[in-house]
Amino acid sequence: MSSVTQMSAGDVLEALEKAWKESALVRELTITDTRELYRELEKGERHGPLKRRIDALMFSPDGMRTAVEVKVDVADAQRESWAKIRPWMMVAHRFVYAVPAGLIDRPPVGADQRIWQLSFSLILAI
Repeated sequence: MSSVTQMSAGDVLEALEKAWKESALVRELTITDTRELYRELEKGERHGPLKRRIDALMFSPDGMRTAVEVKVDVADAQRESWAKIRPWMMVAHRFVYAVPAGLIDRPPVGADQRIWQLSFSLILAI
């Protein structure tokens, strides 16, 4: 895509915090993917718990939990997989990709996910 705003993951998260002032944004959370862990144990494979990190979990005043995965380059978005996002989709009401405006035009995984496109003007305007 052309004319993509160069933003860091921190810039994107800052834009989210300013856009949704009433919501609490907790950065960099990790959970154990117990479903995948039990699958591996059933196969007889032994390894430590499978951890999945999310860039932020947003709690809105109405109690909605939004899992936020930030992507700031196309290559990173192309590495996305269901295995990475599924555990968070199971504990959040919605899962979104927060990206610099113009970076991608559809979610890297699945049609049910949303994209929030952000820019520096959002950071400065809100």
